[in-house]
Amino acid sequence: MMSILVGTPIWVWLLLAYTVRAGIRASRQRTVRPSAVAVLPFVLLAISLWHVMQGEAGSVGAICWILGLISGGTAGWCLGRRLYLRREGGLLCVSGSWLVLATSIFFFGVHYWLGYQQAVA
Repeated sequence: MMSILVGTPIWVWLLLAYTVRAGIRASRQRTVRPSAVAVLPFVLLAISLWHVMQGEAGSVGAICWILGLISGGTAGWCLGRRLYLRREGGLLCVSGSWLVLATSIFFFGVHYWLGYQQAVA
């Protein structure tokens, strides 16, 4: 186990630190530009689509991706309806949530494990 952690590149630990920092910042109410709220979902959407296109799962992978998109979009819409958004001079006041940190750490862990599995295969 220790060899796995020691063999992990530095950039992965920096990414984990950034993920934790961003998740903690998202736990507090903040005022942001509307584009800042929209950028991350589109970046993650593009990355996930790229992974599906690179994968060997074919149509099964594409179907799972579409189902994930629909279920994630539905969950995001339901959660987003409970968010407190208020326009302040062209900015959005977004209420804080620990869900961002939990989700980010979960996906980091999944990608870490997948990367490890690919490296040792």
